[in-house]
Amino acid sequence: MRRQRGKPGPIAAENASLAVLVGYGHRNAQER
Repeated sequence: MRRQRGKPGPIAAENASLAVLVGYGHRNAQER
């Protein structure tokens, strides 16, 4: 993975959102 210094790329934003969505989904699955 290449990291661009200064401007966070769209890939970083997508990874962050995906991590949140996946974590939220796993939490819901465990609670239910």
